[in-house]
Amino acid sequence: MNSQQQIDPTNVLIFLNCCIPLDEQLQLCHLTIVNGIIRKINVIPTNDADDAENDNSIGTATSRFDQSSFGKVSKTTIAAAAADSIDSFLVESLMLEHDELNIDLNDDVITTFECAGNILCPGFIDLQINGAFGVDFSNPNLTRQQVLTVASQLTQYGVTHFCPTLVSTSKDVYATLLHDILGPLYQSDQSGDFPPPTDRATLLGIHLEGPFFARSKRGAHGLEFIQDEIMQQDSIWTMYNFHEMAGDCDKEGGGQQRQPQNGVKIVTLAPELPGVERYEIIQSLKKKYGIVVSMGHTNATLQEGIKAVQNGAGLITHLFNAMRPFHHREPGLLGLLSMYPPCRQQQQQHQQQEGGYGMAKRRTTTGREHELFYSIIADGLHSHPTSIQMAYTLSKNVVLVTDGIAAMGLKDGQHALGEEEVMVLRGKATIRGTDTLAGSVATMDSCIRSFQKFTGCSVYEALKAATENPARVLNLEDELGRIQVGRRADFVILDKDLIVQRTIIGGNIVHQHE
Repeated sequence: MNSQQQIDPTNVLIFLNCCIPLDEQLQLCHLTIVNGIIRKINVIPTNDADDAENDNSIGTATSRFDQSSFGKVSKTTIAAAAADSIDSFLVESLMLEHDELNIDLNDDVITTFECAGNILCPGFIDLQINGAFGVDFSNPNLTRQQVLTVASQLTQYGVTHFCPTLVSTSKDVYATLLHDILGPLYQSDQSGDFPPPTDRATLLGIHLEGPFFARSKRGAHGLEFIQDEIMQQDSIWTMYNFHEMAGDCDKEGGGQQRQPQNGVKIVTLAPELPGVERYEIIQSLKKKYGIVVSMGHTNATLQEGIKAVQNGAGLITHLFNAMRPFHHREPGLLGLLSMYPPCRQQQQQHQQQEGGYGMAKRRTTTGREHELFYSIIADGLHSHPTSIQMAYTLSKNVVLVTDGIAAMGLKDGQHALGEEEVMVLRGKATIRGTDTLAGSVATMDSCIRSFQKFTGCSVYEALKAATENPARVLNLEDELGRIQVGRRADFVILDKDLIVQRTIIGGNIVHQHE
């Protein structure tokens, strides 16, 4: 760690002159952190309407400052800063509110970090990542240390929270990985008995991608593991070992949701699989256990998708990939995007109440409120840029995922995805000997840049797809996905080209761009 990174989060830390996503635009601000928690956001006043920080003026914002000053760290006290006339606007604010912030004017050291007009946004959230840096989360010999290594290395791409994803495998492997490795790690990150990690990305839960898929849409998943017969609750409960639950009541009974002790938060399944219980399963997973049901690796029709959403499905896994293709007489799941558009009035009400990014629940034509998001792998390989642009035109509820495999962060060559051998050549991962895509080696920051390029959306919107939207999928929007007073200081500093410059977790700088 060099001199620019010597920051003590137990003291006051102020990020100066950073462009923060607020009120659907980027605004130039000072951000005050106390003990790793965001305590104050000072929007820098301006009398010039042209100075508002939008996507066309990010370059203008950075041009106001000497970029060689970016990353400069200084230490002082409020009293000394006032005496030296350092940023009178900021000092005046701190002088007035030092009691509320519990800051001593003369004794508490204030550390300032110069952002020089660059972007400071919430840390990225990856809801679907199968592994990275040579580690495959579906490997039955996975170790705790391997997961922690990935969690540490992901910060170089701006990721501060993620969901380790398991591909289709056997009941015994699920039991080993969920109960011996990933489940305990999730519990330690989320239990509250220990402070959340400040040196690595946090586990938000486990994503089970499979094995209840349409056989014809299995993609890179091992054929021997696919379960495409009659879908019953007992078969799913047994496969994932959901019989042991924490808590003894559910929402319908007036109590709290039961939570799987193994940390499962997302289950991807094909909603059209035969069985009279298939929609009851979706209801149970969501309402009783708080698990997000995602539709994927599926041949579902539009009508089957509608029923799944009505029963609680809230996500589509990697739209366009391993699903029924669009047809003008049978649009498949793609048709759902036009049926559940955001309700602008509700969205504006939510933003007025909450501030920052916000996406209110939308109302369907039947009058019922539902939340439907879709994930996209924006690597330019899994979907054509025009397809991604078309989807975003239909619905802004996009969630960027990497679908990363063990080869992420490594060179081309032979790697593994569960039981399958994968070849990576020039950034394209395929099942060995086939043209079948097998996850990706794209990183989250590169997906954000590509998504903005493909869709022509604003920087604000591109960042939202990797921050607030995934937080909303997991119903964590009150904790993650926005820069807001009272939240933990987990964020990323980007330059005007959206290249990660710093990653901060709990007020600690854990990654610095070389």
